[in-house]
Amino acid sequence: IDGGPSGTIYNASSSSAFASFYTAGSEKMRIDSSGNVGIGTTTPSDKLEVASSSSVNIKLNNTGNSTSLLLGAQATAARLTAGSGDKLGLGANNTADGLVLDTSNNVGIGTSSPSADLHVKTDATGSGVTPLSGAGLFIEGQYNCNLQLGAYWAGQTSINFGKGAGYGTSMDADNGQIIYNNYSGSMAFRASGSERARLNSYGQLLVGTTSNQDTTSKILTTGRVRASSFLASSN
Repeated sequence: IDGGPSGTIYNASSSSAFASFYTAGSEKMRIDSSGNVGIGTTTPSDKLEVASSSSVNIKLNNTGNSTSLLLGAQATAARLTAGSGDKLGLGANNTADGLVLDTSNNVGIGTSSPSADLHVKTDATGSGVTPLSGAGLFIEGQYNCNLQLGAYWAGQTSINFGKGAGYGTSMDADNGQIIYNNYSGSMAFRASGSERARLNSYGQLLVGTTSNQDTTSKILTTGRVRASSFLASSN
């Protein structure tokens, strides 16, 4: 069928039948013999392929409540973007959003109203706690709330506290650390780039030293100890 510049042309050759749609004198869409639809391409490789030599987008728009979603292949990245003022939600198994990105770029897992950069809610009730201002990570639960780090048996897990360069100081990615060594069963505490204390597998607290001279003392230190009061007992 040829309706001119605004019409439709159908090619019905037996080996490569396709339907092509023309506007303004050029082909704009094609349905190939496999049922694949191509917009901007004559050789679609999926059920729907939209192609362009520059940025290309597909927009879904709910005009009833002004909610929109943009799926695009941009010059620098592939993007899934919610419309202005809209949250972006992801759900699985036909359930409510399991993950939400709100308009402040806060991410919520288990909550649709995240109150930190990353807000994880382990149950529907939550804790009722309001996180501190500027909190980067907030994990809450009604009864139990856990943060777990895992490593191979001979490795170690750590929480690192870094500082940026400024006021004449250099950047330090691990200026402070809490390190658990799975092999030795010890936990070390570092401050200002150096280890200051260690709790070993015997339950001993080592301050200013990394080795225990005996296995019976509970506190070992190479420095002086000052206390306002001191009680010694053989029990």
